Amino acid sequence: MFIFVFQMVRNYIRKTARASYGSTALSSALRALENLQSLKATARQYGIPAKTLRRHRDQKVKQPGVSVLGRHKCVFPPEYEDMLVQHILVMENAFYGLTTMDIRRLAFALAEKMMLKHPFSKNLKLAGSEWLRSFIKRHPQLSLRSSQATSISRIVGFNKPQVDRFFSLYGDELSKRQFQAKDVWNMDESGITIVHTPAKVVASKGRRQISKVTSGEKGRNVTVICCMSAGGSFIPPMMIFPRKRKL
Repeated sequence: MFIFVFQMVRNYIRKTARASYGSTALSSALRALENLQSLKATARQYGIPAKTLRRHRDQKVKQPGVSVLGRHKCVFPPEYEDMLVQHILVMENAFYGLTTMDIRRLAFALAEKMMLKHPFSKNLKLAGSEWLRSFIKRHPQLSLRSSQATSISRIVGFNKPQVDRFFSLYGDELSKRQFQAKDVWNMDESGITIVHTPAKVVASKGRRQISKVTSGEKGRNVTVICCMSAGGSFIPPMMIFPRKRKL
């Protein structure tokens, strides 16, 4: 077995001549270029492709330990990408998170405004999906998340002046009446639907629709109220069912 593998290695023929010139020839060629020898003459002398020699001369070769995603370099300098990240985080904190399409559209507009060379689509006026995937990968503090619907009235009411005003009044009441932990209660409510989502079932392959029996197709919500004190005491939860019209 060893003799067979050794014979295969001896009979191996390179399928490409890439980098067959070796590092010694490359170093000698670069020194010749430093002595003002022409590029084409140096390439013929040392058997190195002129394009390869030009890349090494202009220091446009990938450095060891530096990963480059895709065929193109990063479109934006690091400071521009930091600006994009900060803008995305600011919009998130303002409850106006940007979608993937928003970020791609914003990246295209920024590249056009700063007159940067980019591979983005001028017809769609969007950055590519591969660019967005690489952008998120370069900035691990970003991720694609599912947003939760929040009404604008709650957003408007939840701000620093209103929160400061609440805690100011709350602190005055605590100091005035000397409440203990068992006297401070917190109440929260949640809605529970009476029709639950059916679990996945094993069924025949090829059928377009699989059904499962439930109590109804369009359920109504039941409000559940829970209340607990700061001292650890709680009262049984209360359930509010949909009202009925009395005749």
